Amino acid sequence: MQKRATLDECCKTWSLKNPALLFESVLADLYRVELPSGKAGALKLFTPQGLADEWNGAQLLAWYGGKGAVDVLGLKDGALLMVWLKGESLMVLCDDGRSDAAAMIVAELSILVRGQSTPPPGLTSIDTRFEKLFDYPETDIPVENRDAFRQAKTVATGMLSGIVERVPLHGDLHFRNVLFDGVEWRLIDPKGVMGPPAYDLANLFINPWDRPKIVLAEGRAKSLARLLSETTGYAAQELIGWAIAHAVIAAVWHISAGGSGRHPLRAFDVLFEAQA
Repeated sequence: MQKRATLDECCKTWSLKNPALLFESVLADLYRVELPSGKAGALKLFTPQGLADEWNGAQLLAWYGGKGAVDVLGLKDGALLMVWLKGESLMVLCDDGRSDAAAMIVAELSILVRGQSTPPPGLTSIDTRFEKLFDYPETDIPVENRDAFRQAKTVATGMLSGIVERVPLHGDLHFRNVLFDGVEWRLIDPKGVMGPPAYDLANLFINPWDRPKIVLAEGRAKSLARLLSETTGYAAQELIGWAIAHAVIAAVWHISAGGSGRHPLRAFDVLFEAQA
């Protein structure tokens, strides 16, 4: 198991003061700290589960070099030190009726952060990310959703078999993972995946997760695909294909974690309609 630094060790290593715990989760504990400069920083201490799930993403965050993402000040022994971003997330635009504008910002950032050279090692292959889907018991899927589940699984199989280009991806792009620093928008909390560029925008089609009126609105998926295609140059049908693939694996993850999977399963109707 990778060595994990304690809070006291991090404070000593990076000369941090006044750590204040903001939240604890199964993946990490997050502290607001005072940097040697007197400014605020964010210290993330990963749990063993967090190291397995998010450490590759922390290395990718450092690889971004602050270009389109939060600045990383230190990364060592299961600890991630970042500058403090005090601004709101892109949810402020979504809740103001500007989810399309928020999606364009995410799309532009997804391209900006890839403007590096050799990617960091150890990023999760997209094939590995989808492994659980193909042996997942269909009996765990609600009966009324099983036909759509099979159809989406077939789409995912086709998308994975047709991959041409693989690049470093954030892997968890959604509106709450983009924060304002007072000047510009910056990405946070990547997972670190190697896969096709268009896949990094798939999560937008089922987000905001807790705003079904946005996600399930008639015509939203097709309109979003067209907008993202115009912004990035990715084909609209490819974007929809990856959106369906991501929705089906997201449902599997959610159900496996004890949830209902209801939200991504409900999104299939609008996604299939957009694919037609």
